[in-house]
Amino acid sequence: MHIIHLIPEVNKGGVENIVCSLNKNINSLGYKSTVISSGGLLVKKIIDDGGNHIEFDLKSKNIFNLIKRITNFRRILKKINPTIIHVHSRVPAWILYFANKKLKIPTISSIHGFNHVSFYSKIMTKFDHIICVSNAVKQYILSSYDLKEKEIDVIYCGIDDDVHSNRNVNIQELNYFLNKYDLNNKFIVSSIGRFSSLKDFETFIKAININVKKNKDTIGVIIGYTQKKQSKYLRKINNLIIKNNLSDRIHVITSLSNTSLIYKASNIVVSCSKKPESFGLTLVESLFFDTPVIATNHGGPLEIIEEYKNGLFFHPQNEIELSQKIDELRGLKFSNINREAKEKFSSKKMCQEYLTKYLNLIN
Repeated sequence: MHIIHLIPEVNKGGVENIVCSLNKNINSLGYKSTVISSGGLLVKKIIDDGGNHIEFDLKSKNIFNLIKRITNFRRILKKINPTIIHVHSRVPAWILYFANKKLKIPTISSIHGFNHVSFYSKIMTKFDHIICVSNAVKQYILSSYDLKEKEIDVIYCGIDDDVHSNRNVNIQELNYFLNKYDLNNKFIVSSIGRFSSLKDFETFIKAININVKKNKDTIGVIIGYTQKKQSKYLRKINNLIIKNNLSDRIHVITSLSNTSLIYKASNIVVSCSKKPESFGLTLVESLFFDTPVIATNHGGPLEIIEEYKNGLFFHPQNEIELSQKIDELRGLKFSNINREAKEKFSSKKMCQEYLTKYLNLIN
């Protein structure tokens, strides 16, 4: 069986991580995996994990060369002759839809987010089977398009325990990180994600500002990555920290390649998303390190967090409540966070569920 994954690019991001995990596990089971994308930082990982990568423009929304790209992509499909094509995004979906019309290769789509309801987004529902990354996304799709429930399944995003594990954290590297940012003997509250206004780091900063007034050991850490279009928001975040005289209480880190260090170091990981998240990958990654979480009470996190068992919820854009939840979580003791998260959200479980769908589709 040969599975092709289609994705615009393979740089940092939740969808890219899922594709890489599927690629790795498919190859480890003796099947063949090929990722087709416009390229990116993760091409080497895909190949090192036993997969193939073909560079093809699946990112551009330029309609003037669309027909040419569809024709060229059809040639690639004919040459490879895959068993199944798995598409993960809308631009690749449009190209696949027309390129595969005559070839009729079995297809599956994964819907990873709450895309705007539109003719453009509806293309993700035009394949042989549909997978959503959470029940929240599934209900959103069912309420937005004329589909039957049996046409859609939910497969949670899985985390690779070989990577996200306390046992794999290098102690010397961890100590260097703690010393560099003066985090020893501090109560570390972190927030992780791209620098987008949807992540609402403003509420995080305001909550830390409240919390440090009564807890002298509280330190906030924001870990993020940014593209040029997001640099304006990053400047806004830094200015807010300076305005509130928090430069020694909140660290903004944009160059941490090993995020395992912050998960291991943190006492709490927070997600402040204004709008519902489709899933909440950073929350699951945190739980894999036995670190409890706090998140806004909507979207995918509702399927990840069990209050007082692995974390707490707060209302969006409510920094007073978030500060209170940080204090509340300080006094709680948790057990088996890591074990329960692995049972529900492991990459092996995710890949086995996808493999079952692949086999059902071709049979």
